[in-house]
Amino acid sequence: MSEQVLIRRLGFTLIELLVVITIIAILVSLTLAAGTKVVSVGRERGTQWAMQALDTSVGEYIQANGSIPPATVRDPVNSTKRVPIVDGIVNDTTADPSGSDPTGYKVFDSTAWYIHQLEASGSSALAAVYQIDPKLRKMGVRQGVPFANSQQTGSRTTRVLDVWGNPIHYVHPRFGGPHGTSPSTFEDMTDLLGGSASEYSFDKFLRDPKARWIPQPDGTLKAPATGDKDPGVGIADGGSAPNRRPYFYSSGPDGDPSTTDDNVYTIRPNFPR
Repeated sequence: MSEQVLIRRLGFTLIELLVVITIIAILVSLTLAAGTKVVSVGRERGTQWAMQALDTSVGEYIQANGSIPPATVRDPVNSTKRVPIVDGIVNDTTADPSGSDPTGYKVFDSTAWYIHQLEASGSSALAAVYQIDPKLRKMGVRQGVPFANSQQTGSRTTRVLDVWGNPIHYVHPRFGGPHGTSPSTFEDMTDLLGGSASEYSFDKFLRDPKARWIPQPDGTLKAPATGDKDPGVGIADGGSAPNRRPYFYSSGPDGDPSTTDDNVYTIRPNFPR
Protein backbone atom coordinates (compact mmCIF):
# COMPACT_ATOMS: atom_id res chain seq x y z
CA MET A 1 0.00 0.00 0.00
CA SER A 2 2.79 2.42 0.93
CA GLU A 3 4.52 1.71 -2.42
CA GLN A 4 1.35 2.70 -4.32
CA VAL A 5 1.15 6.02 -2.40
CA LEU A 6 4.82 6.73 -3.10
CA ILE A 7 4.32 6.05 -6.82
CA ARG A 8 1.34 8.42 -6.92
CA ARG A 9 3.29 11.22 -5.21
CA LEU A 10 6.01 11.05 -7.86
CA GLY A 11 3.65 12.89 -10.31
CA PHE A 12 1.71 16.18 -10.14
CA THR A 13 -1.94 16.37 -9.23
CA LEU A 14 -4.29 18.43 -11.39
CA ILE A 15 -4.48 21.13 -8.76
CA GLU A 16 -0.69 21.33 -8.54
CA LEU A 17 -0.44 21.64 -12.32
CA LEU A 18 -2.99 24.48 -12.33
CA VAL A 19 -1.05 26.29 -9.60
CA VAL A 20 2.21 25.99 -11.59
CA ILE A 21 0.54 27.22 -14.80
CA THR A 22 -1.00 30.16 -12.93
CA ILE A 23 2.37 31.15 -11.47
CA ILE A 24 4.02 30.95 -14.91
CA ALA A 25 1.25 33.08 -16.44
CA ILE A 26 1.70 35.72 -13.73
CA LEU A 27 5.46 35.80 -14.27
CA VAL A 28 5.01 36.14 -18.05
CA SER A 29 2.52 39.00 -17.65
CA LEU A 30 4.87 40.80 -15.25
CA THR A 31 7.76 40.37 -17.70
CA LEU A 32 5.68 41.74 -20.61
CA ALA A 33 4.49 44.68 -18.52
CA ALA A 34 8.06 45.49 -17.50
CA GLY A 35 9.22 45.24 -21.13
CA THR A 36 6.42 47.54 -22.30
CA LYS A 37 7.33 50.03 -19.58
CA VAL A 38 10.98 49.99 -20.65
CA VAL A 39 10.01 50.65 -24.29
CA SER A 40 7.67 53.47 -23.24
CA VAL A 41 10.33 55.10 -21.07
CA GLY A 42 12.88 54.76 -23.88
CA ARG A 43 10.56 56.48 -26.33
CA GLU A 44 9.82 59.28 -23.88
CA ARG A 45 13.54 59.82 -23.35
CA GLY A 46 14.16 60.00 -27.10
CA THR A 47 11.50 62.68 -27.39
CA GLN A 48 12.82 64.47 -24.30
CA TRP A 49 16.34 64.61 -25.77
CA ALA A 50 15.01 66.12 -28.99
CA MET A 51 13.09 68.77 -27.08
CA GLN A 52 16.06 69.50 -24.84
CA ALA A 53 18.10 70.23 -27.97
CA LEU A 54 15.35 72.61 -29.13
CA ASP A 55 15.26 74.25 -25.70
CA THR A 56 19.04 74.62 -25.84
CA SER A 57 18.64 76.45 -29.15
CA VAL A 58 16.27 78.92 -27.46
CA GLY A 59 18.81 79.47 -24.70
CA GLU A 60 21.59 80.07 -27.22
CA TYR A 61 19.38 82.51 -29.14
CA ILE A 62 18.67 84.45 -25.92
CA GLN A 63 22.37 84.51 -25.06
CA ALA A 64 23.31 85.81 -28.50
CA ASN A 65 20.50 88.36 -28.87
CA GLY A 66 19.56 89.33 -25.33
CA SER A 67 15.89 88.41 -25.82
CA ILE A 68 13.64 85.52 -26.76
CA PRO A 69 12.88 84.89 -30.45
CA PRO A 70 10.21 87.19 -31.93
CA ALA A 71 6.61 85.98 -32.04
CA THR A 72 6.53 86.30 -35.84
CA VAL A 73 8.78 85.64 -38.81
CA ARG A 74 8.88 87.33 -42.20
CA ASP A 75 6.68 85.57 -44.74
CA PRO A 76 9.10 83.88 -47.20
CA VAL A 77 6.63 84.30 -50.05
CA ASN A 78 5.27 87.78 -49.33
CA SER A 79 7.87 89.88 -47.55
CA THR A 80 5.28 92.53 -46.69
CA LYS A 81 3.60 90.13 -44.29
CA ARG A 82 4.57 88.34 -41.09
CA VAL A 83 3.77 84.77 -40.05
CA PRO A 84 2.75 84.47 -36.35
CA ILE A 85 4.35 81.34 -34.87
CA VAL A 86 1.33 79.95 -33.05
CA ASP A 87 0.57 76.61 -31.43
CA GLY A 88 -2.95 75.79 -32.54
CA ILE A 89 -5.06 75.79 -35.69
CA VAL A 90 -5.65 78.47 -38.28
CA ASN A 91 -8.03 78.85 -41.18
CA ASP A 92 -5.92 78.54 -44.31
CA THR A 93 -7.69 80.57 -46.99
CA THR A 94 -5.14 79.83 -49.73
CA ALA A 95 -4.60 76.64 -51.69
CA ASP A 96 -2.06 75.11 -54.01
CA PRO A 97 -3.45 75.38 -57.58
CA SER A 98 -2.67 71.70 -58.09
CA GLY A 99 -5.24 70.86 -55.47
CA SER A 100 -2.73 68.92 -53.37
CA ASP A 101 -3.05 71.38 -50.48
CA PRO A 102 -6.71 72.34 -49.99
CA THR A 103 -8.04 75.21 -47.94
CA GLY A 104 -9.58 74.70 -44.51
CA TYR A 105 -8.76 74.50 -40.83
CA LYS A 106 -5.28 73.07 -40.25
CA VAL A 107 -2.82 72.55 -37.43
CA PHE A 108 0.06 75.02 -37.56
CA ASP A 109 3.50 73.38 -37.31
CA SER A 110 4.98 75.85 -34.84
CA THR A 111 8.33 74.12 -34.33
CA ALA A 112 8.99 73.97 -38.09
CA TRP A 113 8.38 77.72 -38.32
CA TYR A 114 10.55 78.40 -35.27
CA ILE A 115 13.39 76.55 -37.00
CA HIS A 116 12.68 78.50 -40.19
CA GLN A 117 13.00 81.66 -38.11
CA LEU A 118 16.47 80.57 -36.99
CA GLU A 119 17.40 79.71 -40.57
CA ALA A 120 16.13 83.03 -41.93
CA SER A 121 18.14 85.00 -39.38
CA GLY A 122 21.28 82.88 -39.77
CA SER A 123 21.23 82.16 -36.04
CA SER A 124 24.06 80.13 -34.53
CA ALA A 125 21.38 78.48 -32.37
CA LEU A 126 20.71 76.14 -35.30
CA ALA A 127 23.73 74.10 -34.22
CA ALA A 128 21.69 72.75 -31.30
CA VAL A 129 18.85 71.75 -33.62
CA TYR A 130 21.26 69.75 -35.79
CA GLN A 131 22.13 67.64 -32.74
CA ILE A 132 18.67 66.06 -32.84
CA ASP A 133 18.52 62.45 -33.99
CA PRO A 134 18.18 62.54 -37.81
CA LYS A 135 15.35 60.01 -37.51
CA LEU A 136 13.30 62.72 -35.79
CA ARG A 137 14.35 65.55 -38.12
CA LYS A 138 12.34 65.52 -41.31
CA MET A 139 13.15 67.71 -44.28
CA GLY A 140 10.22 68.63 -46.48
CA VAL A 141 8.48 71.30 -48.49
CA ARG A 142 6.95 73.88 -46.20
CA GLN A 143 3.19 73.54 -46.32
CA GLY A 144 2.18 77.05 -47.22
CA VAL A 145 1.91 80.37 -45.47
CA PRO A 146 0.82 79.01 -43.32
CA PHE A 147 0.35 75.98 -45.50
CA ALA A 148 -0.01 76.32 -49.28
CA ASN A 149 1.73 79.29 -50.86
CA SER A 150 5.36 78.41 -50.19
CA GLN A 151 4.68 74.95 -51.52
CA GLN A 152 4.81 76.66 -54.91
CA THR A 153 8.26 78.13 -54.21
CA GLY A 154 9.93 74.84 -53.32
CA SER A 155 10.94 76.38 -49.99
CA ARG A 156 12.14 73.65 -47.63
CA THR A 157 12.06 73.42 -43.89
CA THR A 158 12.95 71.13 -41.00
CA ARG A 159 10.22 69.43 -39.03
CA VAL A 160 10.95 67.77 -35.69
CA LEU A 161 8.79 64.79 -34.74
CA ASP A 162 8.47 62.88 -31.51
CA VAL A 163 9.08 59.14 -31.46
CA TRP A 164 5.37 58.52 -32.06
CA GLY A 165 5.58 60.38 -35.38
CA ASN A 166 3.76 63.57 -34.35
CA PRO A 167 5.17 67.11 -34.70
CA ILE A 168 6.69 68.62 -31.56
CA HIS A 169 4.91 71.80 -30.45
CA TYR A 170 6.57 75.18 -29.84
CA VAL A 171 4.73 77.66 -27.61
CA HIS A 172 5.75 81.31 -27.70
CA PRO A 173 4.77 83.37 -24.62
CA ARG A 174 2.72 85.75 -26.78
CA PHE A 175 0.45 82.87 -27.79
CA GLY A 176 0.36 80.85 -24.56
CA GLY A 177 -2.87 79.96 -22.78
CA PRO A 178 -6.27 79.31 -24.39
CA HIS A 179 -7.31 81.46 -27.36
CA GLY A 180 -10.75 81.29 -28.94
CA THR A 181 -13.44 78.73 -28.20
CA SER A 182 -14.87 77.58 -31.54
CA PRO A 183 -14.57 78.10 -35.31
CA SER A 184 -16.85 81.12 -34.97
CA THR A 185 -14.75 82.68 -32.20
CA PHE A 186 -11.15 82.46 -33.36
CA GLU A 187 -8.76 84.87 -31.65
CA ASP A 188 -7.90 87.98 -33.68
CA MET A 189 -4.17 88.35 -34.21
CA THR A 190 -4.50 92.11 -33.96
CA ASP A 191 -5.76 91.75 -30.37
CA LEU A 192 -2.52 89.97 -29.47
CA LEU A 193 0.07 91.72 -31.63
CA GLY A 194 -1.58 94.99 -32.62
CA GLY A 195 -1.37 96.52 -36.07
CA SER A 196 -3.81 95.63 -38.82
CA ALA A 197 -4.95 92.24 -40.11
CA SER A 198 -3.29 92.88 -43.46
CA GLU A 199 0.15 92.74 -41.80
CA TYR A 200 -0.18 89.01 -41.07
CA SER A 201 -0.26 85.96 -43.31
CA PHE A 202 -3.28 84.83 -41.29
CA ASP A 203 -5.17 86.99 -38.83
CA LYS A 204 -7.01 84.47 -36.64
CA PHE A 205 -6.17 81.30 -34.75
CA LEU A 206 -7.62 78.92 -32.18
CA ARG A 207 -5.87 77.38 -29.17
CA ASP A 208 -8.60 75.97 -26.97
CA PRO A 209 -7.69 72.67 -25.24
CA LYS A 210 -11.39 71.86 -24.86
CA ALA A 211 -12.14 72.16 -28.59
CA ARG A 212 -12.39 68.88 -30.49
CA TRP A 213 -11.61 68.46 -34.16
CA ILE A 214 -11.90 65.54 -36.59
CA PRO A 215 -8.92 65.03 -38.97
CA GLN A 216 -9.98 64.72 -42.62
CA PRO A 217 -8.31 62.63 -45.37
CA ASP A 218 -7.09 65.80 -47.12
CA GLY A 219 -5.21 66.99 -44.02
CA THR A 220 -7.77 69.57 -42.94
CA LEU A 221 -9.82 69.51 -39.72
CA LYS A 222 -13.56 69.53 -39.20
CA ALA A 223 -15.44 70.52 -36.05
CA PRO A 224 -17.63 67.63 -34.84
CA ALA A 225 -21.30 67.99 -35.77
CA THR A 226 -24.39 66.51 -34.19
CA GLY A 227 -24.54 62.82 -35.04
CA ASP A 228 -20.80 62.38 -35.68
CA LYS A 229 -19.52 59.11 -34.21
CA ASP A 230 -15.95 60.41 -34.08
CA PRO A 231 -15.58 62.70 -31.03
CA GLY A 232 -12.43 64.24 -32.49
CA VAL A 233 -9.14 65.13 -30.83
CA GLY A 234 -7.70 68.21 -29.15
CA ILE A 235 -5.30 70.55 -30.91
CA ALA A 236 -3.30 72.20 -28.09
CA ASP A 237 -2.45 71.85 -24.40
CA GLY A 238 -3.65 75.33 -23.45
CA GLY A 239 -0.57 75.97 -21.30
CA SER A 240 1.15 79.31 -20.70
CA ALA A 241 4.91 79.70 -20.98
CA PRO A 242 6.51 79.96 -17.52
CA ASN A 243 8.98 82.80 -16.92
CA ARG A 244 8.04 84.30 -20.30
CA ARG A 245 10.24 81.79 -22.10
CA PRO A 246 9.10 79.60 -25.02
CA TYR A 247 8.62 75.92 -24.27
CA PHE A 248 8.29 72.72 -26.31
CA TYR A 249 6.08 69.72 -25.80
CA SER A 250 5.08 66.41 -27.35
CA SER A 251 1.47 65.22 -27.41
CA GLY A 252 2.65 61.82 -26.15
CA PRO A 253 1.66 58.32 -27.23
CA ASP A 254 -2.03 59.17 -27.74
CA GLY A 255 -1.21 62.03 -30.14
CA ASP A 256 -3.71 64.32 -28.39
CA PRO A 257 -2.07 67.48 -26.98
CA SER A 258 -5.14 68.32 -24.88
CA THR A 259 -4.68 65.21 -22.71
CA THR A 260 -1.76 66.68 -20.80
CA ASP A 261 -1.18 63.74 -18.44
CA ASP A 262 0.87 61.88 -21.05
CA ASN A 263 2.39 64.92 -22.76
CA VAL A 264 6.18 65.26 -22.61
CA TYR A 265 7.52 68.73 -21.70
CA THR A 266 10.84 70.53 -21.54
CA ILE A 267 9.36 72.91 -18.97
CA ARG A 268 6.06 72.25 -17.23
CA PRO A 269 3.76 75.12 -18.29
CA ASN A 270 1.08 76.88 -16.30
CA PHE A 271 -2.41 75.58 -17.03
CA PRO A 272 -5.69 77.47 -16.68
CA ARG A 273 -7.60 76.57 -13.52
